[in-house]
Amino acid sequence: MTAPPSLRAATAKSFLRRRPASSVLAAAAGAAVLIERTASLRDPRPLEEAVPSDRFDPRAVSEYWSNRPVSVACRLGTVVCGLGPVAGDYLAAYQIRPRLAPLLGWSGGDGNKDEDEELRRQTALARKLRSALTNLGPTFVKVGQQISIRPDVVPPAVLHELQRLCDAVPPFDDK
Repeated sequence: MTAPPSLRAATAKSFLRRRPASSVLAAAAGAAVLIERTASLRDPRPLEEAVPSDRFDPRAVSEYWSNRPVSVACRLGTVVCGLGPVAGDYLAAYQIRPRLAPLLGWSGGDGNKDEDEELRRQTALARKLRSALTNLGPTFVKVGQQISIRPDVVPPAVLHELQRLCDAVPPFDDK
């Protein structure tokens, strides 16, 4: 017999109130490791054996990663943590500030931006983007290289910075 949802919610709330956050996080981390190990028992083969390297097999890739939800969630978290600050800076500089500036009387919100300041802002944001793409690995470097040849997509300052991904990228460990 299962408890009604309201009782389960009340029990969960009282559990969380009586436990420090570190205990709850430790329990969640332990559960995640247990889920990952249990899932990988269904398919214990390493990636090199489970997915053919000579051809692309979407079914094999999907099957392999569906048995490893914690690894997928960790990678997603890494990507969000890597690109999130860059996206946040972009939103703040180019979406939020221009809308708030006229309302709050800030300078620079009237469309008469100093070109040097704008170029510095774009260059700084482009450097952060290049660094984030480099840190996220070869797939993201390749995306940055593709963007670097599209002047219709990004401004020249960003193109210049992303073209550095074509010229000099540190080697990646293949393991």
